[in-house]
Amino acid sequence: MYYRTIDLNIDLQSSLQTPYPMPSAHTAAAETWDYIIIGAGSAGCVLANRLSSDPACRVLLLEAGGKARNFWLKLPVGYFRTIYDERFSWQFPTEPQAETGDRAIVWPRGKVLGGSSAINGLLYIRGQHADYDDWERLGATGWGYRDVLPFFRRSERYDGQPSCYHGVEGELGVSDLRNDHPYCRAWLQAGQEAGFEATDDFNGAQDWGLGSYQLTLRGHWRCSAADAFLHPVAARPNLTIATGAFVSRIVIENGKAVGAEWSQGGRRVTGRAAHEVVLAAGALQSPQILQLSGIGPADLLKRHGIAVHADAPECGRNLQDHYQARVIVKLKHRLSLNDDVRNPFKLMRMGAQWAFGQRGPLTVGAGQVGGLVCSEHAEGGRPDLLFNVMPLSVDKPGDPLHAFSGFSASATQCRPRSAGHVEIRS
Repeated sequence: MYYRTIDLNIDLQSSLQTPYPMPSAHTAAAETWDYIIIGAGSAGCVLANRLSSDPACRVLLLEAGGKARNFWLKLPVGYFRTIYDERFSWQFPTEPQAETGDRAIVWPRGKVLGGSSAINGLLYIRGQHADYDDWERLGATGWGYRDVLPFFRRSERYDGQPSCYHGVEGELGVSDLRNDHPYCRAWLQAGQEAGFEATDDFNGAQDWGLGSYQLTLRGHWRCSAADAFLHPVAARPNLTIATGAFVSRIVIENGKAVGAEWSQGGRRVTGRAAHEVVLAAGALQSPQILQLSGIGPADLLKRHGIAVHADAPECGRNLQDHYQARVIVKLKHRLSLNDDVRNPFKLMRMGAQWAFGQRGPLTVGAGQVGGLVCSEHAEGGRPDLLFNVMPLSVDKPGDPLHAFSGFSASATQCRPRSAGHVEIRS
């Protein structure tokens, strides 16, 4: 099992690929809101929507990135261009280590409103029913699958028929696969011949097996968390959305979080929260901000001259991610998207399919078909492998597609036991 150690250099001046200048000596007078939400990603956008639905609550949403206005952020297949583009994505390098071949692997995180939901591969998989039930058995009351399903349905705008598993009146656009490819169909058939069962909905009654993926699409476009939950309510008078707001710490007084400090436009700004400060900055930057605020391993904080408000050794620990192993094959017949994108007539056909039918290769995400299956190491009948299949091949998103006719199939480890950590360096 790989052990992944994540030591991020979180120096406000020098660690980020697109550095933020240190704020000037000028500090704006503190303004008060009821709630301050740090991070406008998948969680922050939903929180801003729900909390500001009460007109009596004043809500401030802070986002270090900018607005998602680029065409490639909207076009579904555009994630190939944006996920490693420094304009839209933080590029956090992991620490080189023997278990990763001494490589520093880049970990992209969304850098615009919507966070990583604006740059990800659009695949919509809620997770396995049994995992939620495990959380409930471990003491997380209200987190069993039967408890969370109504919230999934409430938030979902599925473009198919409503059911006990899918809602059609929510905000998040969800669509069945809109592109058909003969080699993807052949891969699914081969999987069934190899003994794997089929499923027609990974978010339905059978959350395992092989089948086509659903994607976060609405009409022609990607439906990010900002598209779904934030933009429709952005005009609420009680909601303030601040972009380019790089949070440096949570303000803590007498053991209580009472506000946040951030830099914006070359000045330092402090805001007060009458009720709560809600930290929704993701798996990497939430522990970063906590540690900068004096919440974390005491020895680490003292090493950087940060006053310790809470000695929390677990802050930044137990970090997990999963590796993907990809197999690329050359096709005998030129039916790969590698070939199609170099053919002007096929490109025109793709554009017409997308423009007039909201279908075709321009609507795909990080995988067309795939599945969740058990390897020989699976425990308790829980799938531990995720397959992703695409009728194209590339070294990594952002690079040109290969010149040959390529087809890709990848396997991802779903249940890693190894863990790493996030620590500030300054």
